[in-house]
Amino acid sequence: MAMKNIIIACLMFFLPVIHGWPQSPVTSSPRIACASSELNFGNKSQTNIVHYSFIIKNEGQSPLIISRIHACCGANTRLTTNSVPPQTNAVLEMTLSLSGRTGPMHKSIYIHSNDPVNPIYQLKITGNVAAP
Repeated sequence: MAMKNIIIACLMFFLPVIHGWPQSPVTSSPRIACASSELNFGNKSQTNIVHYSFIIKNEGQSPLIISRIHACCGANTRLTTNSVPPQTNAVLEMTLSLSGRTGPMHKSIYIHSNDPVNPIYQLKITGNVAAP
């Protein structure tokens, strides 16, 4: 009887290994990433407008759906697509007006998506604004 229990225990342990583990929801889900999630625009005058394109990647195995983009005050964004297929990119174009600002600047853009691990992804924008 003890040998039978050992055989059953071994089968229960090794059978999933033999047939392959099913992918967990996290590895088969979308996964948002950005090669450069922080922009430091350096020293700019109040008369400047900062233009930048963030490359948003889907490193997951199912479509990444971007439901909302919350931009900081003074920033405008445009996304090339709200649905990013697995292993592809989308471009988030950002323009930031520096008019009326002075001194160190710390702003953020928040991307809301269906990534189960990181549903709100933060992009950071820093720099220094000087009076003209």
